[in-house]
Amino acid sequence: MQEKQISCVYFHHPELLFLKIPKIDQLLHPGVKEALFLLSCKYTGAEIDSIALSQLEAKVLELANSKSDYLSCLQLSLILILIFWQLGSTRKAWFIEGIASRISYYLVKNKEMAAISGTTEKEVFTRAIWSHRFLSNSLKDKSGVSLHAQLQDFQLPLEDIDMLFESGSKSPVTLKTLSVDVQSNIYSLLIFSGELWLESSFWILQGGRRTYLKVPWDEESEWNMLTKKISSFNDNLGPRETLSDSNILGYASLGLGSCYCLMHLFLSMAKLMLHRDYIPFIPSRSSVPSGPLDPPKICDSAPYLWWRNSARVVFDSARSIATILHSLKAEDYCCNPFYGFSAFTAAGMLSYLHYFPNYDPEFCDSKVYYDYCLDYLSSYADKWEIGKSYHKWALEISTIYKFACRKSNRLTVSEVQSLRDKYIDMSTISDPIESSDLLNIQQLIHSNDQSTELPQDSFATKSQSLFSLEYAESSSSLDFDYWSSLPSMNMFGTSPL
Repeated sequence: MQEKQISCVYFHHPELLFLKIPKIDQLLHPGVKEALFLLSCKYTGAEIDSIALSQLEAKVLELANSKSDYLSCLQLSLILILIFWQLGSTRKAWFIEGIASRISYYLVKNKEMAAISGTTEKEVFTRAIWSHRFLSNSLKDKSGVSLHAQLQDFQLPLEDIDMLFESGSKSPVTLKTLSVDVQSNIYSLLIFSGELWLESSFWILQGGRRTYLKVPWDEESEWNMLTKKISSFNDNLGPRETLSDSNILGYASLGLGSCYCLMHLFLSMAKLMLHRDYIPFIPSRSSVPSGPLDPPKICDSAPYLWWRNSARVVFDSARSIATILHSLKAEDYCCNPFYGFSAFTAAGMLSYLHYFPNYDPEFCDSKVYYDYCLDYLSSYADKWEIGKSYHKWALEISTIYKFACRKSNRLTVSEVQSLRDKYIDMSTISDPIESSDLLNIQQLIHSNDQSTELPQDSFATKSQSLFSLEYAESSSSLDFDYWSSLPSMNMFGTSPL
């Protein structure tokens, strides 16, 4: 039963790399096993015991204070973070994450792995550290920068076959020494792609194009260097590691399907977020792909077709995300925060294209791919509170696009300010608000004296949206100006209060 629970949790949460080790149940602390049972409850239809959850929360403090088993404390913390995030108990999640970050930093800095004997035991330690890296929110903290520097020389996970045959004596691979073109270790590739996503997120969180003022086609711009790193990684993947339906099925048969898909979600999201920063949140109805409408505006010196090609990267990335999610449907949807964050983000861009098809006229079936994302979010919503919020936000953002694409629609500055401040607030991404507290988007839209109403269909429903948006009113038609910078979040897209 424990093996089944562990297998279930790993499928839904491939970021917990240490669970993929054979006979891991024999190496786990009893408290960690109990936490895995609670996390698996949502996938088996059972309810999570709130008393047992509180006891495990106390167990984290007990293990941290005892200083005798920091590794078990770290493993337990990671599982509880995932439970609390997805239940919407963000305050508890971030409190425990603070403990996990300090333990992880201590273990790496003091080279605690050197005192561990046995290939399997060392691998458990290594994978636990990298598992925490996936869930760390320290994108702006000094401690996060320090840990990032320490991990550049930290050993990456071994391939399963090397661990099983205890052939871990060969030179360890690190982020600095990893060669993508000769690497087939899916765990190492997953971690490297996660680092690319983290670097892209950091660029966004630092202000994106409002902080890094060089034009994106400048060879020396931070944006250009980041996109080249992502393209180089993607282009150098071997035939078994590139994204395809057959590879998804192949890795799924090895029990690594969700791990392989997470790697490509990291890559797709990194590309989407970087290119999307230069797309107007909502363009004027007659526009073709162009730069942002809000300051700082980009001069008209872009290379021929640059804006069109950049927009195409955004929508192709969204399609890749939707395809990955749809491919996993036969196995069962993998429900974790980053999958949900990716589905919501892709759904937003696919509905953008549905209502403004001139941004990529050659793209077909944007509504079909949007529905793939919505189907996934509906499944996630059946299991976790955060899934319900993602599902609502995806519907909400499409309602805004539908309203914006109608020629007669205008919003006043005060209404836009109300929409931004009271309704579309990313600080609630992992702390869902009760429906009774939500602002009714339909009332807000109709408050500007429009005589016509929005058609009621799958794209028009009230809910809560994700991004903090800033708008400006155009003199001729509705122009919602830009994607604003995201507030502090971690690699899995969840944000502290």
